[in-house]
Amino acid sequence: MSENSTDLSKLLEIAKTPTKEKIKPITDYSEAYQFILDFKIEQGKHEVPAYVLYTLYSEWKKKKLVSKVRFYRDFQQYFIKKKKSAGAFYLLNYSAIDLQKIVGDRVNG
Repeated sequence: MSENSTDLSKLLEIAKTPTKEKIKPITDYSEAYQFILDFKIEQGKHEVPAYVLYTLYSEWKKKKLVSKVRFYRDFQQYFIKKKKSAGAFYLLNYSAIDLQKIVGDRVNG
């Protein structure tokens, strides 16, 4: 047997061996990711303040909230975060989840 086939056999044997590490079930996403999926949030050109997103998240989740820091850290893995003097915001698509209605009420009045 050649050296390459021996290496391949070893690799196949390693691949078949179960690991001791638990594999996360597909439903074990971050809170931010679940929120994104539920609201069908998409990247866009509208500036949505971070505090508005956390407020929506807290109304959506109601119990056992993750901290703001954790939520924002997870959220920025999926969307671009920008900062202004008024605070942090994300560039999102209003029409994806009708954010204009929700955000407009909170930002404008």
